Formats: sequence, structure tokens, C-alpha cells
Amino acid sequence: WRENAPEVYENFVVAPIPQKDPANPHTFIHTYALAVSADSKVQTEAWKFLNFLLSKPGEMYEVAGYINGRKGIFDSAELKAALRGLDVYMQSYSTGTFVWRSATWAQEGDIIKQAIEEFMQDGKVQEALDKAATEIDKVRAQ
Repeated sequence: WRENAPEVYENFVVAPIPQKDPANPHTFIHTYALAVSADSKVQTEAWKFLNFLLSKPGEMYEVAGYINGRKGIFDSAELKAALRGLDVYMQSYSTGTFVWRSATWAQEGDIIKQAIEEFMQDGKVQEALDKAATEIDKVRAQ
């Protein structure tokens, strides 16, 4: 998209995720769970392949837009050069927890998207997030 809309790319910023309770920030951390089966007959080769895939975090971000979950990822000079807003990501990661997707994940995502749409339209962030929290609690209780 950088090539198709350079004027947008030049003006985009990474912003913190709005928080329901700014004094107690929290975010979710997600990564792709890459693994090698314990029953694999080609474990050595599989691990070498995964190490190759994850060896250039800056390139992975640049090409695919993904930050992999490898330990020390944010120490990579390559990633630091490619990633705008690293300080914002680091702050979010410091208050984040990894969560497995639940049976209600898709519904929760729809509720969150709706909340974002609402507060982007009317500016009432707290109201939209409170409503979303109530709706998510209802979905999880089913």
C-alpha cells in the first residue's frame, strides 16, 4: 500500500490502543503459533525451516506486516529500522497477555469493530467501550 498511496503512508502514525481503564492499561498479544509436531519424522529439518522463516524479522514485517513472537524480536536492528511506532508497540506489549482464541472470538471481534466505528463517528470513546464490554460479557456468558 506504500506504493499505491504514498501520501497516506507518509502521514500514518502508530497510536496506542484506546483503553477502558487508562490507569490500568491492558492489551492482547497475538502471534502465529508455529510449531513442530513431536511425532514428526523430519523434526530437524522442520526446525531449520522455521528458524529460516523467523530469522529476518524486519523482512517479515516489511513484506507481510507481521511481527513474529520470537524472543528478542524487538532487539533486532532490522525490525527497528522497518517498524514505525516501535515505542507504542513496546508499551502495548508490556501490558499485554497472550490469549488463545475462544469459541466466541469472532463475535467479540465484531463487537470491538462496532465499538471502534461508533467512537470514530461520535467521539464517545468511553461510552462505546463500556457498551462493547457489556456485550462481550453477555456473549461469553452464553
